[in-house]
Amino acid sequence: MADTIREQIIAAFVTRAGFWLTAGGFVHNCGSTVQRGIPHVDENDLPACIVLPQIEEVTQQYGVNACKMILRVEAVAAIGTTNPSIVQEQLLGDVITVMTDPRPYLRLTFAEAGYTDAVAGDIGRTVTGAATSDTGTLISYDNTARTWVVCPTTTTDAFDSVEVVATDTGTGTTSGAASSVEVTTLIDDILYTTGGPASGFQGEDTTVAVFAEFTITYETLSGNPYSQGS
Repeated sequence: MADTIREQIIAAFVTRAGFWLTAGGFVHNCGSTVQRGIPHVDENDLPACIVLPQIEEVTQQYGVNACKMILRVEAVAAIGTTNPSIVQEQLLGDVITVMTDPRPYLRLTFAEAGYTDAVAGDIGRTVTGAATSDTGTLISYDNTARTWVVCPTTTTDAFDSVEVVATDTGTGTTSGAASSVEVTTLIDDILYTTGGPASGFQGEDTTVAVFAEFTITYETLSGNPYSQGS
């Protein structure tokens, strides 16, 4: 059986949290360790974020369930030499951005002929189109599908439908227009509703944490959480 609409939404935001990387323009690399429903993180895995699905309220309207789901995201990072309060504000700004204001990421798809695999060292490197000189930053790649997710440098950096695109190691010729990487089309809206420092800190603390809660609105058919209807 397919996943419920709620589960698909949660999974989409867990995936989105994985893009929370300095390579994508964020201050911290919390996307390097993403956990779901597990509120404890090993200190060796920091920075990290935890996605915690919460309760939802449902109103029935003409055979449709209008749902408002709370999604809580917690983030933990090492303090280092920076003022702990500053680190907390950086984390809060990052989590609000990654959840509610998706960056204009693009998915580039490449032809099989002439494709050279991207490697882990390419993440965070500049991607350049040979014909257009459009640029961006490589966020992730799938060599099997020959797709790259790129954060364009500007909104005009869209890449051509057929051009050679390369980073330090990976290269290939695009086989179609770039597509936008959306979190999910299953939701009607997402609002940041509350958040801030998860706790105070003491002089001996080596880490700080923040939390943020978001209200996600979506619909399903009454009695059928697997379908939104037509």
